[in-house]
Amino acid sequence: MAGRDGGTHMSQWNDIVWNVARAGGLTAYVLVTLSVVLGLALSMRWQGTRWPRFITNELHGFVTLLSLVFIAVHIAAVWLDPYLGLGWNEVLLPFTSHYRPIWTALGIVALYFALAVWITTQLRARIGHTWWRRFHLLAFGVFALSCVHGIMSGTDTSTPWAIGMYAGSLVLVGGLLQLRLLVPVGTRGRAHPNLATIALLTTLGGVIWSVAR
Repeated sequence: MAGRDGGTHMSQWNDIVWNVARAGGLTAYVLVTLSVVLGLALSMRWQGTRWPRFITNELHGFVTLLSLVFIAVHIAAVWLDPYLGLGWNEVLLPFTSHYRPIWTALGIVALYFALAVWITTQLRARIGHTWWRRFHLLAFGVFALSCVHGIMSGTDTSTPWAIGMYAGSLVLVGGLLQLRLLVPVGTRGRAHPNLATIALLTTLGGVIWSVAR
C-alpha cells in the first residue's frame, strides 16, 4: 500500500511539473509574440491622443520582461520533471539534451537571444542607438526560434487550438513586418520591397508548415 501511495504521489508530481512546463512555455510564446507586435507598432509610430507613446514603450518593456519570467518558469519545470530527467547543462546548453536535441537547442538559443535583447535595451544609453537597434533585431530570431521550438517540441502541436495559435502568430507578425518594410517611417524612412517579399514568402511557408505538419 505504501508503495502504491508513493507511486501515486510521483505520478501527481509528474503531472504538475509537466503541466507547468507546458503552460509556462505556451504563455512565454504568446508574450514573445505580443512583444514583437508591440515593437513593430512602436517602430511604425502607431499612437493615439489617448495612448501616449511612452506608455506603449513601457508596456513593450514590461511584456518583454514578463516573457523572460515565463521562459524561466518553463525551463525550471522542464528541469524538475523526473520523466525527462534533464540536467542543468541540458536545459542551458544547446545540443546537449537527450530529448529532441535539435528542437530543444533552438529553444535555448531563443532564450539567449531574448536575454541579449533585454540586456542591451537596459544598456541602450551606454551602447548607443545603433548597436541597440542591431541587437534588437534578434527579437525576430527569438520569435522564429520559439515558434519552431514550440511546434517541434510541444505535445499540443497537433491540437486545433495550437495550430491556430502558431499559424495566427505567424500571420500577425509576418503581416506587420511586411507593412513595416513597405511603408517608410519618418522623413528619412524608405521602403524595402525585396525584404518585404522575403518576409511574405517566409510567412506563407511558416503558416503552411505549421498547419500541415
